[in-house]
Amino acid sequence: MVTRTLSKSYALAGLRFGFLIARPEMIEQMLKVKDSYNCDALSIAAAAAAIQDQEWLQATTKKIIATRERQQKKMRELGFVVPDSFANFTWNVCPETGFNHEELYLFLKKNGYLVRYMNYPAWSEGLRVTVGLDEDADACLALVERFMNGER
Repeated sequence: MVTRTLSKSYALAGLRFGFLIARPEMIEQMLKVKDSYNCDALSIAAAAAAIQDQEWLQATTKKIIATRERQQKKMRELGFVVPDSFANFTWNVCPETGFNHEELYLFLKKNGYLVRYMNYPAWSEGLRVTVGLDEDADACLALVERFMNGER
């Protein structure tokens, strides 16, 4: 059984189109618990066009990977621990004693850049930063650098 969505892999977040490839008897059982959300003709046409354009997918994937790697490198240079990511986001934790991740999150938000501040009891707090366009990543990284240099 293989499941996929186009929202992240094809950079079509607004489409919310997913699909399943499986043996017919498995699909028959899955249909018993299928949610009521169905696809309209427009979403099916967009999904089909996206799936057919594998050249675009490969080019976009290369751009996302390059931006993600650059983003990870810069955050590490700024003092963050950033595990290698294979997703469309990075997890960023500053090990500096007394560092306030929520304050950085609010600084970024105040300056028009949205990231996710996360603080789970079993994990340290940190920021989940989505990999977007190069100009967005550059803007976010510049704001993080300003914050790390004392701007609040």
